[in-house]
Amino acid sequence: MANRTFRFPVGPGHGRCNICGQQRDLTENHVPPKSWSPGRAVRIWSILDSVAQDGPGEFEKRSYGVPFRTLCAGCNGNILQPYDRELASLTNQLAKAIGQKREGIPFYGSALVRPRRVALGVLAHLCSVGLDRYSEHLSSYVLGINQSLLDDVKIYYWPYLHSPMTIVRDYRVFDFFSKNLSNIFILKAYPVAFAIAIGGEKSFLDDADVRNFDEYASLGVDDEALMHFPLFNMPSQRWPECGDENSMLAFDSASAFNVTGKRANSDGIVTIWHQPY
Repeated sequence: MANRTFRFPVGPGHGRCNICGQQRDLTENHVPPKSWSPGRAVRIWSILDSVAQDGPGEFEKRSYGVPFRTLCAGCNGNILQPYDRELASLTNQLAKAIGQKREGIPFYGSALVRPRRVALGVLAHLCSVGLDRYSEHLSSYVLGINQSLLDDVKIYYWPYLHSPMTIVRDYRVFDFFSKNLSNIFILKAYPVAFAIAIGGEKSFLDDADVRNFDEYASLGVDDEALMHFPLFNMPSQRWPECGDENSMLAFDSASAFNVTGKRANSDGIVTIWHQPY
């Protein structure tokens, strides 16, 4: 680990868009979007370093967040714009409900949003992670061609009250008992975390005490509903990327990152430590 040189994948100026699949001039997409997490100066590590015994190693600095130059201007602007507004509404409402003082955090938080837009927004941003990762199957949901998103893409969510961010695409988890192999995407940034299981197979995420989007499956993209966030018995900071004792993990270091501010907690974000499952 100590001898490995980390290089964050910036991407070419022209190439295949990760969402529409067309060869276009590519623009930078921030993950998470700036409307959710401000584009402040950050340090980016490969997630491999975070699970290494010798701790974090090589990192790269970015002065304004985590940008991936993988989307064309049309997808980055026209497609993602309504999703970004919904993600901003969700995170702003939840942050306001949580408050800024540890002793004042309530037992529940909620946000009135369009849940299907939230789900599509998370999927769209995670589709932009990594170079040349176009998937016709996943892009069909983002582009509105396939409407059955929640039939074979299961999305989980929970409050995330820590300052480091986690961004992972194509994270494969093999469960020794069920023999299921799950393809999981993860996006965690204060104040909310999402995990997406692709393919509809049961995964270890189903055994965790976190909510999912199943109750919103019948809603349209313009329908509003309350999303509820229990603010107690939350997962640990490093769940689910560290898996559990019954699973084996595999991921590509070019699409799996940990992100922090220049100094730990220098951004003033509320940090609360919880016991892991």
